Amino acid sequence: MAGLMAVGVLGLAGCGGSGGSGDSVREDSGKATGAATGGDGGSAGPSAVAAGPATVEQLAEAVGCTAQIRMTVEDYRQGVCKKGGTGYTLITFTTEKNKRDWVDYAQMYGGTYLIGTRWVIGTDDEKNVKGAQGKLGGSVEEGQGYDSSGTGDGSGVANSG
Repeated sequence: MAGLMAVGVLGLAGCGGSGGSGDSVREDSGKATGAATGGDGGSAGPSAVAAGPATVEQLAEAVGCTAQIRMTVEDYRQGVCKKGGTGYTLITFTTEKNKRDWVDYAQMYGGTYLIGTRWVIGTDDEKNVKGAQGKLGGSVEEGQGYDSSGTGDGSGVANSG
């Protein structure tokens, strides 16, 4: 869980660039706009988001919790929620590149990521995203995780040393 908290704060560095390619999405109204760009690398789930990227609120609904919005910036929108003691980080991005940059950076902190079209759900264990994957589709990726000495311990979860 410490890894996801670090990712929530440090994830800012992963999305520093502006989309600028004309496929920007603003979700301030809670609704995604624009067409989806690129696939999610996983199966397409039976959902209302199949026509375009999901909103933070739709990601939270798929997990079964209510999102608290933590940040809305030019490149992404981030929310968090808890269900049954499990924490989730829910992020939507303006471009696929911003999403991939963020995921690549975040994975060094461990955790599990359900990744779809311009969105990510992060948590501490793959079993926690299986229900959402059935609703939204997407692919699951594991983070690397590092112990306090800075070497990978292979657990997929960051140690809080």
